[in-house]
Amino acid sequence: LNQFLTMNVSEDFWNMFLVVIQLGAILAVCVIFFHRLNPFSPSKDRGEKRDTWLLWAKTVVACLPAAVIGIPIDDWMEANLGSPFVIAAALIVYGIAFIVIETDILSKGIWSKRISISRMESTATPAFPTSPTTRSLSES
Repeated sequence: LNQFLTMNVSEDFWNMFLVVIQLGAILAVCVIFFHRLNPFSPSKDRGEKRDTWLLWAKTVVACLPAAVIGIPIDDWMEANLGSPFVIAAALIVYGIAFIVIETDILSKGIWSKRISISRMESTATPAFPTSPTTRSLSES
């Protein structure tokens, strides 16, 4: 970011800025998915609460390898893997990998066994809900 947006600030401020700038995205996920991520929700039945705790357990287990490997070599990774070229290449490679994997999963019908996309879409709250007025404007 500093290569594209040069700000004349101290190193401490810059490090704080890099963390705080991500806070909005993290809070948005927490707010939007609060009900799904909250195992203490009174509207959930016993099975849904168990599934939520299982999701949290899987999340913690999934983060452990990254923490165990990433924290000790953080300085090395920042110095050697923090260039825009490396980051762009990783995003492209992983983006293509996700597309290939999801296409393969959808073609085999495995996805429907895990979670239904239509179920996710039907329970998701739209960011911009349409009212009869906006629908009639968009149809004309």
